[in-house]
Amino acid sequence: MTRGVLLESLVLPWLLLTAALLAGVRVTEAGDFRFLVPPLSSLVAMLLLMMVLVQSGVVEPWALMNERRTPLENMNGAVLMAALAMASAQVVSAVTPEAGLPLVLGVIFLLALFANTLAARPGRQQALRALFVAFFASFTVKFIVLDALYAPDKSLGGRLLTGLLEGVTLGSMDHVVWGAATGYLTFFALVIYFLALAMMPQPSRASGVALART
Repeated sequence: MTRGVLLESLVLPWLLLTAALLAGVRVTEAGDFRFLVPPLSSLVAMLLLMMVLVQSGVVEPWALMNERRTPLENMNGAVLMAALAMASAQVVSAVTPEAGLPLVLGVIFLLALFANTLAARPGRQQALRALFVAFFASFTVKFIVLDALYAPDKSLGGRLLTGLLEGVTLGSMDHVVWGAATGYLTFFALVIYFLALAMMPQPSRASGVALART
């Protein structure tokens, strides 16, 4: 088994499935584990994200599935694309707040960024950098800023600030605070997800020319 086959059939699918599993886990303050499936908004954002990955060359679907490959190789490519879609939906859901106005703003932010990236048509490295910044910025807002504002043991200033925000937004400024372990699991999920994106197989120039001629 060659290095490319091993990467495509085993390493990358398992990395992406691991990222999807970690991104879906939520740990409560009491230490209970829950697994959340991505909402419809995350699925829509996932479609835009997949378009960005394909357009920028991070993922080459035609290199993973084409008539020059054997049926087993095409099946491996299909499994890899399915694992990528699953992981993408879960990491989008993981960095997006679960309720209220933060959920709406988080989804709008990611959708706008993905749409803007599609319009800009960046290269592979530029797209990876832009997505890296966007996802970790969303992670910071959700697990550091909002969690600090809505922590059960927050200070008087924090309670006054959240009360002011809820008054301005007519009570829609809600946020679900999970246990601290949830942030760590999501952080590792993002690291594994971007590691998998960086390791995605890229067709050689010769194979790319051959595919373009078919």
